Amino acid sequence: MQFQSIESLFEAYQEHVKRKGFSIIKRTCRKSGPMGYKYALMTCDKSRKSITHKTSKKVSRPARLNVIKQDDGSWIVSKVVSEHYHEIDPNYSI
Repeated sequence: MQFQSIESLFEAYQEHVKRKGFSIIKRTCRKSGPMGYKYALMTCDKSRKSITHKTSKKVSRPARLNVIKQDDGSWIVSKVVSEHYHEIDPNYSI
């Protein structure tokens, strides 16, 4: 899949995962020289690091999407992990 911007890719993936019953975050974006961002990782929001040790929200292997920026400025999906290691919340699904 190819997208013209990182924002349009994020919105499309967000719509997809909403139907599956979870939400996502942009977890990592790496810059590569003066051209700006080159790599990005979008992952289930349960992969966030817990702020306090009382929180049990963090999961070690969440669903994720790795993307790479092409020379023409478009973004392509390089890897998809769709397995979940936690309960899906039906309140998120459409």
